[in-house]
Amino acid sequence: MIREFAGKYFVALIQWTSQLLSDSEFKSIRLLNGVYLQRHSYMVRFAIPCGVLNATQLYALSIASQKYDRWYFHVTTRQCVQFNWIQLRDTPQIMYALTKVGLWSAHTAGNCVRQITCNPKHGIGLDEQTDITDLMTELYNQFMLNERLIDLPKKVKISVRGNITDNNAGAFNDIGLRLMDKRVYVTVGGGLGTEPMVGIKFISLEKEYVSSWIATLLEVYRIFGINKQHPVRIKHLVKEVGKAELIKLTIGFPRIKTATPPKCPMDLRVKPVETIEWDNSEEFKTWFNTWTYPSKQPDFRHVELSCNSGIGAPGDIFAGEVDVIGKMVQLYCLNEIRLTQSQTLLLPYVCISNIKKVYEVCKRFIPTNIVCCPGLDYCNQANTRTIALAKKLEELKTNLKIRISGCSNGCSQHQIFDVGIVGVNKSGKEYYQIMIGGNGPNGILARTLCKAAPASEVPKIIKWLDKLIKYLKKDRFEKTYQCLERNIIELPENFLTNCT
Repeated sequence: MIREFAGKYFVALIQWTSQLLSDSEFKSIRLLNGVYLQRHSYMVRFAIPCGVLNATQLYALSIASQKYDRWYFHVTTRQCVQFNWIQLRDTPQIMYALTKVGLWSAHTAGNCVRQITCNPKHGIGLDEQTDITDLMTELYNQFMLNERLIDLPKKVKISVRGNITDNNAGAFNDIGLRLMDKRVYVTVGGGLGTEPMVGIKFISLEKEYVSSWIATLLEVYRIFGINKQHPVRIKHLVKEVGKAELIKLTIGFPRIKTATPPKCPMDLRVKPVETIEWDNSEEFKTWFNTWTYPSKQPDFRHVELSCNSGIGAPGDIFAGEVDVIGKMVQLYCLNEIRLTQSQTLLLPYVCISNIKKVYEVCKRFIPTNIVCCPGLDYCNQANTRTIALAKKLEELKTNLKIRISGCSNGCSQHQIFDVGIVGVNKSGKEYYQIMIGGNGPNGILARTLCKAAPASEVPKIIKWLDKLIKYLKKDRFEKTYQCLERNIIELPENFLTNCT
């Protein structure tokens, strides 16, 4: 099927270049196939099913970046991959190349169901109550690349988790699903961007009826948006129709049980670990305690690492480093690596007997707490640059979780972390609004600390804020948002002499 989408796009490209299609007609087709026009070139976005890659797919992305891009590709906060420097004439070739390894660009943009995100620790996290693998497979089969869902009023984002803590911003998706035993608890109407909103607790369903119910909700959403002058999101549907009435409209859906493909569990049985090669250095102990996590699987841990060794923007993976990471994935990680919403990589299955060998590679790829969108360096919609600011803030080595967005669309999800920085344009100049105290798992939106600060002042504010929060915290276990809820923090008078 994904080959068919790529073929249709190629035909449309030929028709457009032959002037058989207008610019607006080709634009709608281009976007539906994940091709954006940015400031300097075209960008192509590819969906990563369940956020999981094997070594073959990782190498294929690396080769595509060498052949068609500038020797790197970019990981987004929604478990997708982007190529930012693509020539339009090369877009069919890169689509065909990556479909061979099971990756696709279709429906990663446009008014359709976008990438369905999930908790990257599914199947391994200690707080997971139910494995979501079967549900994710069912949702992908039903809603991804569905040609009947390409004319929705606006994009629809779906998130799935089976763990207790909402670490993948499910409450801030159009549809958030939490699987517990054989029931699914649904939140509807969440969203970030210019109108941030926490999704409301909507309904609980038996697992086998979830797909049918979502299909009904999307049809109601489509009908609702037909007569609207301006495009609407599902959160507007919930606000105008109301929860009670919307339940009446969707609860009568046909109770058809969808077939769930049989699960093929990975066999993780290994010989009992007798000898563990260890490193007694402080650097290894710090890394082990910070970036490795206990797993549900005996004798295994999962390991988080940065996409690059510190020489690139957050989320950028360089082709030269893919060989190192890919070889490690094949040798020590059961040929699987996952993308996280923090623009980092996760090795889900690392046997404790191999932990030192994995450390020898991962010590070059220490993650930071900073995430940013491409910003004005790439994006037409951005107001400010983000990458240069992110590199400056990395030097502070703060423990605050910082998210930087170039505009109010909020691709970095800046409203639901410790510190959110969003670019604003004031009289043609670049300024940054600073927000504090957000927390995604608890559905708390950040509040504004500073409405407009020049780039030169932002590191000073973050450094001051980091020291202040460390001083105000009751203990090391208190979260930043909890500390800020106990204390009303405002900038000292005349702190920003250049702020307007």
